[in-house]
Amino acid sequence: MPLAVCLGKGAPQLLGIGGDFRKLNPARVVLIGVRSLDQREQEFIRESGITVFSMADIDRLGIYNVMAEALRIATLETHALHVSLDMDSLDPSEAPGVGTPALGGLTIARRIRSWK
Repeated sequence: MPLAVCLGKGAPQLLGIGGDFRKLNPARVVLIGVRSLDQREQEFIRESGITVFSMADIDRLGIYNVMAEALRIATLETHALHVSLDMDSLDPSEAPGVGTPALGGLTIARRIRSWK
């Protein structure tokens, strides 16, 4: 996963691209809309200090509050922001061509409900 490499985990040939240093501070990395993580991903995230907002968090807190907190975390003590959208975070009803379709992802209906 490219994110892991940017956080300093992975093949040595990849870690040195752009210089031999960790490219991202895990305390400033936020994952939003997470639904499924394997055991190793869970361990890595827990150990690294990455912030995760699951789909259950979005349903409970609302997308506006999740995004506000994510932006606060990601922009603290930095002068840049990178956003990457994994299309698999969308529900297959919205994006049927994703590589790993899984029900329960982001939808326009879920977003509208969470704004109310």
